[in-house]
Amino acid sequence: MTDYLFYLLLGIIQGVLEWIPVSSEGFLTLILTNIMHVDFSKAVELSLFLHLGTLFSALLYFRNDVIKVARCFLTGNFLRDGLSRFLFFATASTVLAGLPLYIAVGSISLASLSIINLAIGILLIITGLIQSIANKINGGSKPVDEVSTRDSIITGLLQSLSVLPGISRSGITIASLLMLGYKVFDALKMSYMLGIITTILLEAWIIIHRSIIYNPAYVVSTAVSFIVGYLTIDVILRLALRARFWIICVIFGAMLVISGISNI
Repeated sequence: MTDYLFYLLLGIIQGVLEWIPVSSEGFLTLILTNIMHVDFSKAVELSLFLHLGTLFSALLYFRNDVIKVARCFLTGNFLRDGLSRFLFFATASTVLAGLPLYIAVGSISLASLSIINLAIGILLIITGLIQSIANKINGGSKPVDEVSTRDSIITGLLQSLSVLPGISRSGITIASLLMLGYKVFDALKMSYMLGIITTILLEAWIIIHRSIIYNPAYVVSTAVSFIVGYLTIDVILRLALRARFWIICVIFGAMLVISGISNI
């Protein structure tokens, strides 16, 4: 029963934090390693697997855009549609750069919680600083229809860094798109649509390679993250750029760094 309650709590946390640019993967990894004493590499894999619930939330919320993009790919017209073209090149660059990084992270086995906390703390601070820059940018005038191959590849390469727990996928991609001059609304849509495809590929990789041993508690966590994620996505997306979530990253990251250094 304790496991079910714990993973129910993880589902709630994932359902809320997925839409906030603070790295839900980083927070879940911290909880799994510090409270459940899960090995670092397994904690990273499990935290990524638990994104499955919010994947379905995003698919449901962005269903019209998902259907439109799917039609473009099925008819072979994806290079003519701005969003579809962006997703193609950004995803390709993410896979090429992110897969080796994901495998490298998965091979790490850190026994020291101090080192884990220190590393995630530093990455959270980096995420917070990136977000603080994004908060000062009102966005440009470029619409998604005018997206270039270059901008797509840059965004995809930066997204690959989110494999590291503590680097926010949405935070780094939204910030990069705003810096590249895209409209705020388009940057948000492009980021979360890219997140959908990336998560689908990541979950497929985890399932095919059977990296996660089945546990009924995971089903509970996934279901809860789907429900909570769908109920919170609209409100949180509206606050994503206006609220100062970056402060949370910097403060919490600094606390982890201090704790990690003091216990080494």
